[in-house]
Amino acid sequence: MSTRLFIELREKNSLVYTVDAGQYSYNTGGYFSIETQLKSKNIEKTVSIILKELDLLKKGKISNEDIKKCKNLIEGDIKMDKSDLCNVAEYYNYQFLYGDRIEIFSDYINKVKSINKEQIKTIASKYFNNPFVFIVGKTTETTINNIKKLLHP
Repeated sequence: MSTRLFIELREKNSLVYTVDAGQYSYNTGGYFSIETQLKSKNIEKTVSIILKELDLLKKGKISNEDIKKCKNLIEGDIKMDKSDLCNVAEYYNYQFLYGDRIEIFSDYINKVKSINKEQIKTIASKYFNNPFVFIVGKTTETTINNIKKLLHP
């Protein structure tokens, strides 16, 4: 509830009920997703704000405070995951299946702590260029056309 997207979409603009972001990796690929639950009348503005936030990341426009907050959240999540044996097994199994080597939790936390603004900009510029929008539920043809214009100006 303290993420930039949550603040922009829910607190500042009251557009969504929920917002969640995550990345999913597989052996030969993966994807990053942003998921929301909202009223159909809010779709266009929500997509517009999400695209704007992704663009800010691609330009490296993220404050050091936001980076620090993210690092602390990730570190906290990792420490919570370590207390659940199923999460520990999944962590190491994932590395065994998809990684080059096995990395212990403390090494992973140290990697997270070393992330800087330039690395975020580089990764965002590489991966946030061709977004897809999936709408589950009712919408209008006009909304779909307007979203297409947002995606391909």
